[in-house]
Amino acid sequence: MRGLRAITFDEYYDILASSFVDMDLVIGSVVFVAGFVCFLVILLTVYTMVVERTREIGVLKAMGASRTQVFGLVMAEAGLICAAGIVAGFLLTWASRALILDLQPLWTVDIPAVRFAYAAALAAGGTVLGALHPARRAARQDPVESLRYE
Repeated sequence: MRGLRAITFDEYYDILASSFVDMDLVIGSVVFVAGFVCFLVILLTVYTMVVERTREIGVLKAMGASRTQVFGLVMAEAGLICAAGIVAGFLLTWASRALILDLQPLWTVDIPAVRFAYAAALAAGGTVLGALHPARRAARQDPVESLRYE
């Protein structure tokens, strides 16, 4: 029995974590790419929505909607898209975790609650940044030009 020793789970985790020193860099890179993709998807979605609804935005402005109201409307719709994406992401994560644990019961899949908070904050930040330009564009539209738009 030479060379064998018992270690606690915490010690094992520390040994395992020290062997993956560059893993934080990889995770950080993946998070950056995910945030950038979130920004681009929201930007393109909201921009397309604003372009397709040019006449409707013109009607709203012609009926007296202020720039702030139009801006808020576009940002609220982007927020709803973000909320739906966050809920769908969380549900897919929990379903994937349950499937993995069902197929491989000896595996450990631990996702701390703080990771969900980070993911939601990243999605919200990407949504705000991605929706700002299209919302400003919608708010600045001239009602007369918007109504002539086909």
